[in-house]
Amino acid sequence: MQSKPAIVFLNEPDNSETNWDLKVRESLSGNYDVMIASSLNELKVHHQERKALAILVSILPPHGKGYEWIEALREDKSWDDLPILAVVSSPSSATRCVLYRYGADAIIGRDEDLEILCQMTSKLIRDSRFVTQLKETLEKRSCDIYVESTEIMV
Repeated sequence: MQSKPAIVFLNEPDNSETNWDLKVRESLSGNYDVMIASSLNELKVHHQERKALAILVSILPPHGKGYEWIEALREDKSWDDLPILAVVSSPSSATRCVLYRYGADAIIGRDEDLEILCQMTSKLIRDSRFVTQLKETLEKRSCDIYVESTEIMV
């Protein structure tokens, strides 16, 4: 039997797993092997064991470790291709801005429907796989790609 793709749910150690966290694990476990980590070191161990496809980071505003974790992951280039989804209680515009600046790829509020979380996670993983395949194809063909504008041209 082929194992399910892995994702890591990074949750602060002093943040006891809430009912919502358990529902998240249950919702995602149909499609993914959800591994729990309470530190960056644990995350790295899980990733070495089962090459995770995405990271969900539980954020406790205003001073939770999740902000630092996202920033640290994005500063390390070896984590560039791994999508990060920040999960935060009722994210304000300022919180969203800070999380995007630190490197979150997407942000979802704890008050959102869990089905939306599952859909966002799947979309982030699909998008990440597409970008990785595109990079590999361009590298094989000795091509470089440059972004000349932030506008999308159709």
